[in-house]
Amino acid sequence: MKISWLDQFLSPHNYLPFIFYFPSNGDENNVERSRQLQNSLSETLTIFYPLAGRYTDNNLIIHCHDEGVEYTEAQPDNSPLVLIQSNIFESGGVAIGLCVTHRAADAYTVFTFVRTWATASLSKLKAAVCSSVNGSHQPTRVEVVTAVMWKTLAMVARSKHGRSRPSLLSHTFNMRAKIAMPVPDNSCGNFINVALSHFTEDDGSKVQLHDFVDRVCNGIKKMVSDCAKVSSDDELFVMAEKIRIESIKAFTRSEMDLYMFNSWC
Repeated sequence: MKISWLDQFLSPHNYLPFIFYFPSNGDENNVERSRQLQNSLSETLTIFYPLAGRYTDNNLIIHCHDEGVEYTEAQPDNSPLVLIQSNIFESGGVAIGLCVTHRAADAYTVFTFVRTWATASLSKLKAAVCSSVNGSHQPTRVEVVTAVMWKTLAMVARSKHGRSRPSLLSHTFNMRAKIAMPVPDNSCGNFINVALSHFTEDDGSKVQLHDFVDRVCNGIKKMVSDCAKVSSDDELFVMAEKIRIESIKAFTRSEMDLYMFNSWC
């Protein structure tokens, strides 16, 4: 399976690390619980079969030969795409550590993988709460929290420099179900872009929280609108490249601050 240009250019060559903690309820059978985790993991990997393969950097290919993931406390070898460590404490609590190579998956893919695994293991899982954006809406919790942090950072920068500094906010954006192309919601790989929001020198008098909320919401709404117009690979590349260039320019400008945000919601 050849990885896409999104996987090549928009994802760093590293692992996405996660640790999931589960409290003890006092009646755990550690042997049975470990067996259940491994069995449900095997079921989940039949759905996310690319993650059980191996990545070859030379020809940008994931070999889907079902070699499996690393589920052990030992030092892994042979460059697995997924590493998992299950820790069972004397108290009965459990902590599961997970690393997934960014070459094969973005955060949404990892989240979907974990959710599917948990569903197979526990038979039920509360539905994930995802932020949705439409024409006229109340801001989501993610948008509000992002705006609060952005406002705070902007005020710190103004206090430090004695004037308002322009800034660019970059928020990771999941393009699944947003573009006019048949992409499955549970598709594996990196299918992300960023929604950009601007705070300019002319915005120095508009520094209330609702002003920053509006900027965040408008940036996400624009990204939703732009994605809805994408119906081909070429249009997708042009849109992604335009945003990448704008982000790089902002990152290299000493007079502009760049803030990067992400959320699983």
